[in-house]
Amino acid sequence: QINNLRKKQGLTIDDQVILEYATESEQLHQIIKKYQEKLKLAVLAREIKNQKDLEGEKLQMEGENIVIKLSKLRKKLK
Repeated sequence: QINNLRKKQGLTIDDQVILEYATESEQLHQIIKKYQEKLKLAVLAREIKNQKDLEGEKLQMEGENIVIKLSKLRKKLK
């Protein structure tokens, strides 16, 4: 679902992102925490941040509600 969100936002495999999420589900929070490194690789995220209030894409994972926001990182000038 997150990679579909990347496509929807016009992001390419060259684009690194910061993935922010908000959920009231302790189960989802623990899953994200446990698999954080694999998730970062899978969605090309430099960071994953848990937020309290977040405007973003509302999704359902494992039957629980979650809000996801992807922010494209700017490329450093050489």
